[in-house]
Formats: sequence, C-alpha cells, structure tokens
Amino acid sequence: MKWRTAFIIGIVLISLLGTAHAKASAPQITPEWTYKVNTEVHAIKVGPNGQYVVAGGKNGRIYYFSWDGRPIWDYLTGGFIASLDIAKDGKNIVAAVGYDTNRDGSPEYGKIIYLDDRKHVLWTYTSQTKEFFSSVSAGQDRIYVGSEGKIIRFSYTGSRISTNLVGVDLPEVDTYGNYLVVSHSPWFYRRDDNEYSKLFLFSGTFLKSTREFDDAVVGTAISEKYYAAVTGLHLDPSGKWAGSEDYYVYLYRLSGEFVWRYKLDAPAFDVDIAPTGRVIAVGDTGGNVYVFNENGYLLWKENLGSPVYAVALSQDGNYLAVGTKDGTVALYRVPGVIQILTDPSDARVYLMENGAYTEIGETPMAFTVLPGTYTVKVTREYYHTKVVEVSVSSGDVLKEYISLTLANGTINVYSNVDGAQVVIDGIPVGKTPLLNYTIPAGNHNVTVRADGFCGEYREEVSINSPAPVSVAARLEPCPAKLEINEPSGAEVYVDGTYYGTAPTSISIQPGSYAVVLKKEGKKDYTTTVSLRPGETRELTPDMQIDPVYYGIRVAAGIAVLIVLLILVMTYRKYNFRKSYKELLATIDSVRRENIPEEASEILNGLEGKRTAIEEAYRRGDRGSLSRLREEVAAEVARIKELKGQYRSMKDRISRDIMSLLNQPAAGTPSEGGGSNEK
Repeated sequence: MKWRTAFIIGIVLISLLGTAHAKASAPQITPEWTYKVNTEVHAIKVGPNGQYVVAGGKNGRIYYFSWDGRPIWDYLTGGFIASLDIAKDGKNIVAAVGYDTNRDGSPEYGKIIYLDDRKHVLWTYTSQTKEFFSSVSAGQDRIYVGSEGKIIRFSYTGSRISTNLVGVDLPEVDTYGNYLVVSHSPWFYRRDDNEYSKLFLFSGTFLKSTREFDDAVVGTAISEKYYAAVTGLHLDPSGKWAGSEDYYVYLYRLSGEFVWRYKLDAPAFDVDIAPTGRVIAVGDTGGNVYVFNENGYLLWKENLGSPVYAVALSQDGNYLAVGTKDGTVALYRVPGVIQILTDPSDARVYLMENGAYTEIGETPMAFTVLPGTYTVKVTREYYHTKVVEVSVSSGDVLKEYISLTLANGTINVYSNVDGAQVVIDGIPVGKTPLLNYTIPAGNHNVTVRADGFCGEYREEVSINSPAPVSVAARLEPCPAKLEINEPSGAEVYVDGTYYGTAPTSISIQPGSYAVVLKKEGKKDYTTTVSLRPGETRELTPDMQIDPVYYGIRVAAGIAVLIVLLILVMTYRKYNFRKSYKELLATIDSVRRENIPEEASEILNGLEGKRTAIEEAYRRGDRGSLSRLREEVAAEVARIKELKGQYRSMKDRISRDIMSLLNQPAAGTPSEGGGSNEK
C-alpha cells in the first residue's frame, strides 16, 4: 500500500537524520518519571494537571500511566495509533486508529475509539470504506477527525455530525474553541500531493487564512491566543524524503499576525501549545525536545537520544509528556528560567543545592530550573556578597537584578624612591612600589616618606570601583655636602664643572660624582664620590708631586739659558759687526767733509787706522776694535774741534770784512746826517 511504503521510507530517513543533533545549551532537567514501552510512541497526551499520561504507538496499544509513572493499563486497538487526545472533561480518551490487516486476512478500516480512564470503551466508530484516520482533536463540544482529504465532526456521544472537504490529503487537525488549524499529518504523504507545505486556519467552517512554508508542515497546535506550526520532511515527486535543512517552529496570533520563529536542529515532528499559549513544546527527529515561552524565549532544550515523535502539554502548562522512537514515555515538569543580571557584571553565581552552594556561572546569565524557590548567592571580588531567594513557576522567565555594593578596591603606590614607606590613614602598610594592595571602599589619606628626603608626599584618594587607584609620589632628596679643604689653591671640578679652589664647601644633590683636583706641580687627583641624601663628606686628597712638571721646568730653564746665550752671542756678534761698520762709516764721513788744513794730519791718521780696524774685525778681536773705536772717536772729536775753530775764525774774519766795508768814506756824512747841499 502507498501510505505504508511512504511511512517505512520516512521513518528510516527520519531516524538517520536524528543521529546528527546539536548539544542542548540549557542545564539538564530530570523527568518526573520515565517508562519504556515496546513500540515507537507516535501519540501522547497528559492529563489536565499532570495526574496521568496516555500514549499510543505503532503496535496499536494505548498505554495509561498514573501521575507517578506506574502503568495502570493498556488497550490493544488492533491498528496503528496515529493520534490521541483527551476530552475536555479531562478523563475520557479519544484515539484515531489507522487501518491494517487482521490476523484472518480481512481488511480493518479506520476506527475512532472513545474510552474512559478505566479502559472502558464508551463507543467506537469504524469507517465504512477503506479509510485512514490521520489525526483526532477533542474540542469543547466536538471531536474533529482528519481523514483522507476531509475533516469529520463527531459528538462526544459518538454520532457523526458532518464532513468538510479540505485541500489536504491526510490532515493533521487541532482545535480550540471555534478555531481549527489544519496541515499534513507528519506520518504519511502522497506523491501526487502538492499541499504538504500549507497550513489552513478555520473559524468554524470558514477558511480564515492560508499560509505556505518552505518545507512540509508536519505539526500544528492551537490555543486561545496563538497557533503554532513546525516544518519537517516531505516526499518529493521521485518518492524521496526531502527538505531544505532549515526547519523552524513558528508562532502566530489567531488574528494572523506573525509573532516569532526559531530554527531547529533537525526536522520537526510534533508541536503542542498550552491552552493559555504561555508555553510551546516541540520535538524533532534529532532527539531534541524544546520548550519556549510565548515570547520565543527558549526555556529548555534537551537531547533525549532518540527522535521525539510526540509532545504534549498539560492544560495548566506545568507538565510536558514526550514519546520517542525508542519507546520512551516521560513526564517532565515544565521548567522556568532564572536570569541573574548584576551591576557590575561578571559576578559569580551560586545555587543552593542539598544544603551547599554550587557555582553555575557568571553574570549576565540565565539558567533553567524546575519550578520552586531557590537561594542564589552572587559574589564578585571587591564587592559585598549578596544572597537572594527567588521563586519561579513553569514557563516563567524570572529576571533578578542585583546591584552589588563595593566592599574593597585596590591601590598601587609608586615613588621615585624605591623602598619609601607608605602610610594609609596613619597606618604603615608597606614600601614602594606597593602593588594591588586591598583597601576598603571610601576616602583614604596616603602618605609617602623616606629617610634622607626632605618633607613627605600626601594625597587623598577615593576608592569607588574595583579598578586599581594609582598614586605616584615624588620625594625631593635633602641636598648633600662635599667639603674639600686641602690642598689650598687646588682647582676643584665635579662632573667637569669648575667649583673654585680649595678650601671650598659644595652643596649638591645626592648621587655619584667624578671629582678632579688640579694644582700646579701636583699630579691631578681623580676620585668618584657617592653621596646619600643629607650626607656631608669631607674629601682630603693626598696630591703627589709631579716629577714630569719639574723636569719640564728644568728643561725649560736650560732651554731659556741656551736661547739667551745664543741671543747674547748673536747680539754681541751683531754689535761687533755694527761697531765695525760704524767705525768705517765714521772715517768715510769725515773724509767727505771739508776740514781745515790743520786737520789733514789727523785725517791721514784715521786712514791709517782703517787697516787696523779691518784686521781686528777679521780676527774677531773685540778688544782691539773697542780700543780703535775709542781712538777713532778721539781723533774725530779732535777734527770736529779743529773744524769748529776754523769755522769760528772764518766767521769772525767775515764779520770784520763786512764791518770794514760798511764804514763811511772820509768827508761823507754818515747815514742819517743832515745835508749842506743847496
């Protein structure tokens, strides 16, 4: 049969797809109970308040479990249980059973079975044709059954009321109030069916809206405010199961407004929504079960290790039942989420469990818990620890905002003097550099001081965050003193700077210095002096005599004497020659003059001396030349004397002649006399 071939292929492929799934990010939530049945669980429902669970599957049995997971009874229908629902009274159960072949080989037609919680069959309905009932949904006053292109309405007494044809071959139908949402059954498709990706929303018998998706719509659910849809695989025209590999759960308002969607890890298989719409559950072929709140917040995600074929929420939304391919039936309490937000962030969060705190993460964070009241501790370095009690209900996202109060901060104290003492609020706390010192929040006075440094550094700091506060203290060193008293007159140089002559007292900053003393006749004295702040150091150098200096002085004296001697000799030689020249020049000058005849004999004597002068010069006879100088000088003086006498006599004779010439003749009147001339 066509549907059976498709079903087998689909189950195999879905199972293979289910082996690849993402790891759930939410914490593990343990079930209230689990039970393993010997069949694939294709349909499941949970009582109004979680007081029982009813499940059915491939083997055609309906299983009824008590609130604590005990199997109370099971009922063999003889067919394939495609769908289950619980009547609005919360007790009776309705099941849609697919056809199969009886043991005697006769065909079994589709059947609707209505029974109570004690396994009493209240009524059944068997189709009159070879027909498969793909789904069932119990409304407020009607039971809706999907069957091969149509939706059949039944009363709760089992009478068939009406039949509406829809554009879906094997419809999945869910009802709430007057609304019906219809899509394909997740189990069976026909090759020639092109309606696999559509969803239909009815209000009564009126088609309110149609939506089309990228993949097959394999599950629907409806509540008083919303309807949900999930997408999965479909049969393509070649008979292969296919899909986009992007599978989603969608939520819409009954008015048709899109609310949100969430990308699933694997093709979906089933979806359910609590009547109030505040909780939505999804199962996929990857073995994942998802629980969302109506705002699309993922409250919980867990991988159960086997494809999740069926999910169901209780009417109050506090319980979730799941059925898997490997036959697991489990009941969970729908968890809630606690969000811890702190100021500042990155605080550590601890949850009280079994009387002890367990660290669960850092803020901002959210963690999934079962409904209840919890003690939460929040700690952060440098801040006061805070403990709060929080209560969370199923489906809640409880946000807890915690403002942490600063308890301590840190301070770093640096100084230009390593090892300077640090005093905070009058209490010595260490030496510089003081790093990451824990200090209470608030205002504090910091003082830094050191021996040998004049004054101290003070600063007021405010600790109002855990970030380190830094203090950079600068201390001024007390000046040092260098005293140099000996040797007197020595030139003093410190690091190349001239500081006068000894004795001297130099005020200088602490440190290491090169000191040089210089004094004539002494070797230079060089030393290095290290001065501490405030230290007075007297330097008494022993300057050694410099033999090189005195050797140079003696050599210089001898050189001077030699030079002087040379100069003297040169001078004497010069004077000797000069005297020789002068004597000859004197004799020549006398010869050129007009001299009286009386001096001729003396002049001839001078000419005779010329030969003696030249001979004395040739011999270098300074004594003879000196004697001749004196003789020449005496004779020149005698000639000058005679010349002077001759000139005087000549002048007298001239005057006498002129006097005679100027006397008047006899009888001639004298000049100026009167005349008797008439």
